[in-house]
Amino acid sequence: MDLLSSFQSDVIIEIGYFDLFFNLIIAAVLGWLLEYFFINYSQTINNKKIFSKNFILIATTTAFIISIVKSSLALSLGLVGALSIIRFRTAIKEPEELSYLFICIGIGLGLGAGYRVVTIIALLLIFAIILIRSKLDTKELSNETIYLNLYFMKKINLEDVLQICKSYCTEVYLRDFDFSNSKNQVGLIVNFENEKKLNLLVKNLKLKYKNLEVNLINKQNII
Repeated sequence: MDLLSSFQSDVIIEIGYFDLFFNLIIAAVLGWLLEYFFINYSQTINNKKIFSKNFILIATTTAFIISIVKSSLALSLGLVGALSIIRFRTAIKEPEELSYLFICIGIGLGLGAGYRVVTIIALLLIFAIILIRSKLDTKELSNETIYLNLYFMKKINLEDVLQICKSYCTEVYLRDFDFSNSKNQVGLIVNFENEKKLNLLVKNLKLKYKNLEVNLINKQNII
């Protein structure tokens, strides 16, 4: 019994409530900053605001879990079993989204483990890399063919859609369309001068047509 008590005293660490609260606040702030950088500097075409609104929750939740788990060896072993039950089915369409999720989880891990200064410095360096890359990145979709698939919730005027696309694209080709009671879909093959025009097109289409779904496929994937 004495040996068991000694073992438990070695593996159980008292949680500091002030430290936990402070770490969660820092995690929320860093998650919010990451959300800002993702919305303003990422090159993903998907809805950035909807995807990034989870960053604060992921960062704070990860910090909370690590803070609890590190206090007990038994809890850390139990976490392995818990993670074997949880399954994530959300599809990550672009690798850049996955990298931001890893950064968000890294924030929670670092703060939960108590490495505040290291976590903040690392995140500042990552932000600097993102800024430098955004300034030096000269990647363009110069005359690159993109298959643009649009799904509308209700019937629309095809000419209006084509007119909007032509204002942002160098070339627009109507590939297929299907207007029925169950589906309203328009398939286009388009060319863009640069990525900015592509982002503006998607943004303006979503402003004009509510609940619009947009799928993009590059020319390598077009059959």
